[in-house]
Amino acid sequence: MRKVFRTLVTSITLALIFFCLDSTSPSQTANAATALAISTTSIPQATLEKAYSASLKATGGTVPYHWKVVSGTHPPGFALNGGTGLLYGTPTRDGSFPLTFSVTDSSKPAQTKTVSLTVAVATANASPSPLSITSATLAAGTDGTNYSSQLKASGGTPAYTWSITSGKLPAGLTLAATTGIISGTPTAAGTSSFTATVTDNSNPDQTKSAATSIAVAAEGSQQSGSGTSWYIRPDGGTRYSANATTGQCDGKADVAYSGTGTNQHCAFKDPRYLWDDQSYGNHAWVISGGDTVILRGGPWRIGFDKAPGSCSGAGCGAGYTWCFGGGGNYGCYNPPIPAGTASQHTRILGENYASCNSGGVTTRSQLTQIFGGFGVTEALNLTGAKYVDVECLEVTRHSQCIAFGSPAVPASCVSGSADDYDSDGIHTDNTTHDLLMQDLWIHGHIGRGIKGPIGGLVTCLRCDIAFNGGAGWDFDDGSATPMVNGDWHFLYSTIEWSGCNQEYPAVHTIPVASCYGQSDGGYGDGVGTPHGTGLSATIDHSKFIYNTQDGLDLGHIDTGGPYTLSITNSIAYSNSGGTFKIGGNFGTAMITNNVAIGDCDRMAYPISGAPSTYNAHLGDFCRASDAFPFDFRQNSTFTIANNTIVTYAPTIFDISCWDAPGVQGANGKGCGGATLNFHDNIVVGYDNPATYPLGSQVGGPGAWYFQEAAPSGSKSGTVIGTINRSNNLYYGIGHGFTCPTGYSSEKCVTPDFDKQPTGNGTSFTPTELDNFNFNISSGSAAAGTGVTYSGVPATDYNGVSRPNPPSMGAVEP
Repeated sequence: MRKVFRTLVTSITLALIFFCLDSTSPSQTANAATALAISTTSIPQATLEKAYSASLKATGGTVPYHWKVVSGTHPPGFALNGGTGLLYGTPTRDGSFPLTFSVTDSSKPAQTKTVSLTVAVATANASPSPLSITSATLAAGTDGTNYSSQLKASGGTPAYTWSITSGKLPAGLTLAATTGIISGTPTAAGTSSFTATVTDNSNPDQTKSAATSIAVAAEGSQQSGSGTSWYIRPDGGTRYSANATTGQCDGKADVAYSGTGTNQHCAFKDPRYLWDDQSYGNHAWVISGGDTVILRGGPWRIGFDKAPGSCSGAGCGAGYTWCFGGGGNYGCYNPPIPAGTASQHTRILGENYASCNSGGVTTRSQLTQIFGGFGVTEALNLTGAKYVDVECLEVTRHSQCIAFGSPAVPASCVSGSADDYDSDGIHTDNTTHDLLMQDLWIHGHIGRGIKGPIGGLVTCLRCDIAFNGGAGWDFDDGSATPMVNGDWHFLYSTIEWSGCNQEYPAVHTIPVASCYGQSDGGYGDGVGTPHGTGLSATIDHSKFIYNTQDGLDLGHIDTGGPYTLSITNSIAYSNSGGTFKIGGNFGTAMITNNVAIGDCDRMAYPISGAPSTYNAHLGDFCRASDAFPFDFRQNSTFTIANNTIVTYAPTIFDISCWDAPGVQGANGKGCGGATLNFHDNIVVGYDNPATYPLGSQVGGPGAWYFQEAAPSGSKSGTVIGTINRSNNLYYGIGHGFTCPTGYSSEKCVTPDFDKQPTGNGTSFTPTELDNFNFNISSGSAAAGTGVTYSGVPATDYNGVSRPNPPSMGAVEP
């Protein structure tokens, strides 16, 4: 019998669930509820026939809250979510709508507060603000290097349309009329001047022009090295150079410094000598493209040795002056690593790179550690990295102050370089491509594990990104810079405990000092993407677990494409948001052999191995209200098959057509050309009373929710043009779900999992879905009753051959 176990937790001690906390409120306790108050004092104006949402906020009392309208009538087309206070919809009549809202908490006796507010709905042709162009300066480019910069506008009435009305873009660059993104690869150096013009969607339209230019520098004479190897070891010496003639070693031999002489054939004693010889203003890598660096020993500090200003003179030692790219004392990072070539990559290696994993699993004891400290933005800068391999490294920091979340536990970091911390583990940008990160453990940073867009193929093989105070991997650099030809491969890797700050030194088995969600000033997506960008993704044998927001959030892939997506043999569980969240600009998506467990309030309760206070200030449980949301464009084709999906979120599949009329950014043509292939899945719901305030109901979650109504004549009966659906098993589904479903060979019976959890409704416990064994028994109704569809995997989640016909779900019996 093959087994898939989630070895998670066994404790069933209950803790409070914090569903809605103001970021400045003190944490609530059951025994001393503070006064309930409504903090919302006004509601933003809505526009007729335009999608709208606004949140009502409360503080104090005892969560969860319940909201309702006690007087007045909200605009036609609006609705109020009583569990979250979200007012949303598309208004169908303009005017002014006075409303009185009430909020009731869960105290005993309950507290209730009211507030009178007015929702104003303006007509779509109300006078817009003046149109203006806000991107006066565009980034410079380099001949032969991928380029992307965006023209931006404000005011008027979106959507905007861009054009070049005089002059020309640099050769090799093009302008996307709908986004204003200028991208491509320049083919000649020089400065190109042109006039950019933007037209809005007003009636009559507004037009604005601005003269600007793009400078393209000649391609640097990037030297491709002859494969020189460079060595770092604790018994090495200082760097010799023409600027540092008292330096001891040339760095090119894997031997210790002898103790006498200069410019000896021996290793450097610090990795920072690779880009700084300690002479003023000479920050440049000594290595060439295609070279190899081997780091022995460690841990190795990146950044200042001490807080700048804390000492002076020779006693400060080497490293006191190191700072590239920052403001003198802060914002530092290593210079861009010299690029390799397709046939000879530049390599940065921990000493045990040849034996850094066993049985396909990274051996942490073999990793070489680098850590970011005083004055450093990121421990490892991979912006601009091209044809670079980074292997067998631990990337961390040696402190536990935090930057995200309120109240700050254990304490806030002092800004600048006074505290010994870095912001993020690794940075990339949209010129980073052909980058391999292999056998990396990236953990304990105040912000993101990895941050920034990418510019081509980036692969993470056997990476563990854990306990970072922000997202695990955030493709947003803070400016939503669009990716260029992004192609992300995440293989045999894990992202866990994002939004949680790591203890230092570690005390607990799960060393979490504190966790925060969005309403508490934190950010905890396992993977995050910004609006206005896109990429293709291949995800295989990977995990997204214990993140304070979504596990895998590709839901903002909304620009460009169509892209391709593959998620196979992967698992998501115990995330406070969704499991796998898929945006609409994927032209094709193949999602097979996965386990998705939507136990979205799991982190509201104790977890064995973590400190009892890890979630004292954590809220936003089941924040997404859905377990597995995905979206379509007009001609998208999604295959979702042979997955095992278990949840108590209010809704399981939340589906939208991003090209439906009225949807922001849509082409208005609908999704009549889109196809959903849904076969051989096991879908199981549980009735968890803790989620009733969020929209769940007695009887279990709802299965299918289509955000837009089916257009007239829809052959599928939904907003999606074609749905090929068969041979699925449903169990524990509520919200009026009935069988027979009307689709071929679908069943509504128990899947008969090995050791299937039995708690449900009033008997459901917070740990109900822990240690879940997703193997089906040989007598299960799912065994051998699937259908052989196009693209059926040859093996199951465990690598076991699938018969013909296959079983339903991720695992064969």
